[in-house]
Amino acid sequence: MADSEKEKGSWPSDTLPPSWEWIPFKQAYNNVTSSHRKLKQKQYLQKGSIPVVDQGKELIGGYTENKDTLHESEPPCIVFGDHTRCVKFIDFNFAQGADGVKVLKPTELYTPEFSYRVLQAVSLPDKGYSRHFKFLKDTSFPLPPPNEQKRIANKIAILETKSQKTKQALDAAKPLLDKLRQSILASAFRGDLTAEWRKKNPDVEPASALLDRIRAERRKKWEENELAKMKAKGKEPQNDNWKSKYKEPEPVNTKGLPELPVGWCWAKLNELGQWSGGGTPRKSNPEYWDSGQIPWITPKDMKQITISDSIDKITPKAVKESSANIIPEGSILFVVRSGILRRILPIALNNIESTVNQDLKALALSIPSLNKYLLYNLISTERKIRYKCSKSGTTVESIDFDSLKLFAVPLASQKEGELILSKVETALANVNKIEKTILSNEMFLSILNQSILNKAFQGELVPQDPSDEPAAELLARINGQKPA
Repeated sequence: MADSEKEKGSWPSDTLPPSWEWIPFKQAYNNVTSSHRKLKQKQYLQKGSIPVVDQGKELIGGYTENKDTLHESEPPCIVFGDHTRCVKFIDFNFAQGADGVKVLKPTELYTPEFSYRVLQAVSLPDKGYSRHFKFLKDTSFPLPPPNEQKRIANKIAILETKSQKTKQALDAAKPLLDKLRQSILASAFRGDLTAEWRKKNPDVEPASALLDRIRAERRKKWEENELAKMKAKGKEPQNDNWKSKYKEPEPVNTKGLPELPVGWCWAKLNELGQWSGGGTPRKSNPEYWDSGQIPWITPKDMKQITISDSIDKITPKAVKESSANIIPEGSILFVVRSGILRRILPIALNNIESTVNQDLKALALSIPSLNKYLLYNLISTERKIRYKCSKSGTTVESIDFDSLKLFAVPLASQKEGELILSKVETALANVNKIEKTILSNEMFLSILNQSILNKAFQGELVPQDPSDEPAAELLARINGQKPA
């Protein structure tokens, strides 16, 4: 392949200012990567006197006490990640990580700080986790006059400091938003957000009346399901004796529970609806998976509090012939077993008729219009559920299903519950707007930082000084030649 056809780095502009020159990699950098002083990641210590620099995103990957691993070059130097394309300015003694680390020293043509900015600015082909140093070696590099190099590096450092302060402020704000969300939910289900409303509406129907309706509807749906099962088997009930099989949920024992606002009551999850679970249809059977239409939800799909789709889908045949069950739209989903997410109980609202795998349980509410109220209610107390219902003695994080069914939640009257839901959704929407603004500003900062580098290497970040020694004269002087 001809040199002109080789893949290599590119720059914001192919045209340089008059006093600049292009130079090959070997004139810009010396490769001082150690072939024998390398430290494998499994040898890193969490603390130590010698920092280890590798190709990871963090400046320091770990530590060591082995002085024989100290890199031989005097700082400063630059570490380039052959796989990751990370660039780090190193002005301290360090040990070299083993995998994909290239240690570069600028030649006398470059000032150290400027040489670092050069490697930040060059755009290399993205080959994933393949190697990229070969593209760097085939790249030509811009050479400004030495004094201009210093001005550029200083200006970038000043602007970068301002950018970093803004980034730190944005980073600090994000965890505060999560705390604000939790505070909103906690206030809502303590009754704080609707305290004034209760004072103005003392005669509103109490939550106990709502719970009675929920219980009655729960029994009604159980009877409908049982009757449907009998008819599916060709049986007709001769009397109502079969209805006695229904088990009325035990009321909540309020001993030890916090006092609730006037008109509220406690309710077990088991009182509020019907539970169901699921399973995994045999993966080896294409008739269960090919051209599937019914969403099949697993813990990996529980990434948002409202699920409107899933990656995997199964066929009606899979539902008929496996342990998978149809979960009604509007059910509350609970992860009861998950070693992947490292969270015991993600909770979500299922906005689609679906199925679930064996790691989830679904609660279909007897009064479906209460689903969002219950969803936010449960999210507000997720840590308590995790603490009270955690299953011990398992190899993965798990929830004891029997304990979950008996978990008690505060129930407001229907009217107050509707008001709570409205206030919560309005408040959370405002928090989400703030979060979007933060993310937008982070994106803007990233674009701004790249724009600064682009301007620097188009010769537009700092003014050129006619009194500076041109790059052509610098090259001639160092090469012992007369300038052309």
